[in-house]
Parts: sequence; structure tokens; C-alpha cells
Amino acid sequence: MIKMVVCFLSVIFSIGITATPLLTIKWIGFENSLYLMYILELILGIVISFFIYKGEWKLGDNKIFFKCLLLIILIQTAVCMVLDGSIKSLQFSTDYILPFLVVICFVPFYEECIYRGCLIDVFHHFFKDGLVLPIVLSSVIFSGMHAQYSGILDYVVLFFISLILSFARVKSGSLLPSILLHSLMNTFVLVLNTLLK
Repeated sequence: MIKMVVCFLSVIFSIGITATPLLTIKWIGFENSLYLMYILELILGIVISFFIYKGEWKLGDNKIFFKCLLLIILIQTAVCMVLDGSIKSLQFSTDYILPFLVVICFVPFYEECIYRGCLIDVFHHFFKDGLVLPIVLSSVIFSGMHAQYSGILDYVVLFFISLILSFARVKSGSLLPSILLHSLMNTFVLVLNTLLK
């Protein structure tokens, strides 16, 4: 029960952290507001991983991991082809290493702790009849929280990516595979965007 309370509070805190740029942009500017948000997300992710999921760091079945990775790469490649060679998200200049590190390391770690960790566990606590509904609800929320997107295709892709990441987390019993898959996906998208510029 304590785990569920901490998970629920972590989800609530994550909503507040996501609003950080709206609250701080006036005083510290847009870019600094984003970096403040990323730092707070990283801190929350570390707290979650240490206090809630500290004994659950294993890779699981390699075959499942690589099948999920292949599926994610195929989806992202198909999206790139549909969007005329441009994946609109995650477009950073190679001149800036910090945005790459944030998108490749910090964001996947934090988002997996919240969406594939706490949120699935909280929904599973309330809907005890299995993991399908908790995974679908978590994936809908994950998709919706990415407000930087505008097209329906973007949200559909995010939803299916979230389902794949959730599958990897549930099958392994650990957040590590979903964190690594998310990180590798972001790396793939950044490299693809850089090559296609």
C-alpha cells in the first residue's frame, strides 16, 4: 500500500514538474525553464528508481528485447517515410550535446519510471483484473502528455510505442528494458533526423 501511495504521489508530482516551464518561463526564459524541468524530472526518476523499483533492474529475455527494438525501429522508419523523410520530433542540432543527452538519457529514464512504472502500477492497483487496462490507460496518458506534437499520426505512433515499451516492462518485470528501448529509439530518431537534414 505504501508503494501505491508513493507511486500515486510521484505521478502527481510529475504533472507539476511538467508545468514547470509554464510557471518559470517569465523569469528564467524558455530554454532554462525546460532544463529546470528536465533536472526536476531526473531527480524524481532517481527517487522513484531508488525507493520504489530499486531491486527490479534486470534486462529479462533478450529475444523479447530485440523483437521490441526491431518493431520500434520499423515503426519509426515507417513514420519517417510517411512524413517525407522528416520526423518532426526530437530535431536537435549536432552542435548541442546537452539536448542529445537529455533526449537520449534523462527523458527515457524519467518517462519510463513514471509511465511504465508508477502509472501502470497505480492503475493495476485500482483495476485488479489484469494489466491490459492499466497499460492502455498509461499509454493514452503518455501519448497525451506529449503536447509538442500536433498530428493524429504522432499520437497514434506514441500510443503504439508506449504499448511496446509496456510489454517489455511487464514481460521482464523490470523498467530497465523499457528505459533502454526508449533511449535507443530516441537515439535512432535523432540520428535519422541528422542524416536526413
